[in-house]
Amino acid sequence: LASNSVATLGVAGMRYSFADGEDVRVEYIHNDAGYTKDEMDRANDVVLAHLFADTAVLGPILSQWAAPGLELPGRRYLYGAIHLPELGKKDRLTVGVRYLHSLTDNSGVAFGNLEWVGSDSWLLFVSGAYFTGPADGDLTRMARAMALVASKYSW
Repeated sequence: LASNSVATLGVAGMRYSFADGEDVRVEYIHNDAGYTKDEMDRANDVVLAHLFADTAVLGPILSQWAAPGLELPGRRYLYGAIHLPELGKKDRLTVGVRYLHSLTDNSGVAFGNLEWVGSDSWLLFVSGAYFTGPADGDLTRMARAMALVASKYSW
């Protein structure tokens, strides 16, 4: 975008919350400041052209490519989420599933998380993500999967 132009970030969606706390939502995200497919392809070409360059040259190129200063680097997305609280024995389990799909290049990322309340003082949290689409895609950025396990104990 030209430095004097106005960029729009817009979100439109629907959400339905059930009486027991379950939540389902679908959203469309439009980001004028994001890259077009051609701009993304050019950025990928620059990285590939300098892949074996000196670290002083490659470092700034990779940091700009991996994190261009935008939370979402592309222009158009679809997002869906389901939140299921208070499941299982004694309502101690919460499950969340989310999916973000780039309409710019058809890459996507699926997230899942579980939160289990073991006791009044202990919490276990497990989260994972799986990335789909081209390796150099809008949402993949050379990643295929990630996982996180965390525990919190309060006394």
